[in-house]
Amino acid sequence: MVLGGFIANLLMVLLVLTSVLMPIAHFQLEYQKIYSQVLSMAPRITFASMVAYITAQTHDIYAFHFWGRVTRGRYLWVRNNASTIVSQGIDTIIFSLIAFLYLIPFNSLLIMMLTLWLVKLLIALLDTPFCYLGCVIIRKKLGLQTIWEKKM
Repeated sequence: MVLGGFIANLLMVLLVLTSVLMPIAHFQLEYQKIYSQVLSMAPRITFASMVAYITAQTHDIYAFHFWGRVTRGRYLWVRNNASTIVSQGIDTIIFSLIAFLYLIPFNSLLIMMLTLWLVKLLIALLDTPFCYLGCVIIRKKLGLQTIWEKKM
């Protein structure tokens, strides 16, 4: 899945660059400069996204399995959140530095990184019940017992 997302990002950059280089319709010439300015940041932002994505997701996978061994496969909420808290920090720092370093004031960049990370943490905490729900659905589809069924 991580590699598939990486390849999709790479394809998107190629398509955006191609669209900037393509001739524009004669009745849209006044918009070409604006279009190029807006999309000229796409390669840098996408590169930042790709590096952050591959690094953070790789960490998240390893950390999730590490916490799984530590908790002996229990406490999904610990595994899910412990791996995500750190990996989203990695993602936010790498993306922000590559995409925006020297383009915006450093103090603003730090505030932006902290804000992005906090939003990502909130989303991660809110997705925990859905993670449990997904596990229950998968176990039922595979015919495995859930934790609650084992106790009965």
